[in-house]
Amino acid sequence: MAYRLIVIAIAILSFQSLNEAKRPFTIEINNFTCRTLDPSWGHEFSCIIYRKRIVPVMYARFSLKETANDFNLWLDVGILKKDKTKISIGRHKLDGCKFLESFYSNNIFGKFFKRILSVSNFPKGCPVPANTVFEIRNYTVLVDEYPPNVPALTHQLTLQIEKDNKIIADVYVEGSIIY
Repeated sequence: MAYRLIVIAIAILSFQSLNEAKRPFTIEINNFTCRTLDPSWGHEFSCIIYRKRIVPVMYARFSLKETANDFNLWLDVGILKKDKTKISIGRHKLDGCKFLESFYSNNIFGKFFKRILSVSNFPKGCPVPANTVFEIRNYTVLVDEYPPNVPALTHQLTLQIEKDNKIIADVYVEGSIIY
């Protein structure tokens, strides 16, 4: 009986240490682009990659010309194959005001949204005021936010900002998981 307890205790401890172990891969951000499709909505919209490898660091900045009382976010996630064709994993429409209120913090995108809100000066809800510079400063892509057994791949994330049923801007991020 004591033998079984020792074996179970060792198994539990080893599973915990495997779960807390450092991930055997790194993340590289290949492309981070912001693009305005309707220049009448904002003064500026820019994205910068400060560091592409190991612990990638990104920065984004925008300013609106008029107050936004409501908006939507279209999130398109995909995987790029070796021949550069895309396999779409999903396309999700999110209410932008609920995003700012951290309504989505418990769903699949929760870690992503919480971290963006923690490194930005975004308002805590709608309306989003005009003539104010909003920034995401030093957003780091953490390996721990990825599943431990994720395969080597190149992934795409396209975030489109929609206002009055019209896409006004998009953000494109392409990254690779490298072993």
